[in-house]
Amino acid sequence: MSGGKRVEALIDTGAALSCIDERLANSLNLPKMGPAKVAGVGGSENLELRLVQIYLPEFERLKYASLVAVKLAEGGQRHEVLLGREFLVEYRMLYDGRSGVVVFENQSKPIPVIHSDATLNAVISNGFGYGRRKRR
Repeated sequence: MSGGKRVEALIDTGAALSCIDERLANSLNLPKMGPAKVAGVGGSENLELRLVQIYLPEFERLKYASLVAVKLAEGGQRHEVLLGREFLVEYRMLYDGRSGVVVFENQSKPIPVIHSDATLNAVISNGFGYGRRKRR
């Protein structure tokens, strides 16, 4: 997959929606899908939805999703992508509190993907041809 960025996406089971750092969304020139009303501890606001192509190499899965563009880095979050419940509906996630191990499974790849934290490797890209310059 060319033109993408490898990231470690944090699984956020407390979030209804998934989000992407606004700077990353802008650097990849992700298409804007319109506003989304987002509510949290600090209140609610309208933020921009971005169309994203996400490749999860551990599941050999390519997926298209709408992620909310937020200022993750400015808020002190080291992850550039947070995957919320709407993204996780086709996955099963088991957490072992004693060991801290998280096991991810999905139907297309029944072999568990095991992590010592709640992250998945992902490649985020535009993938739609938007903003690409034609070579002459």
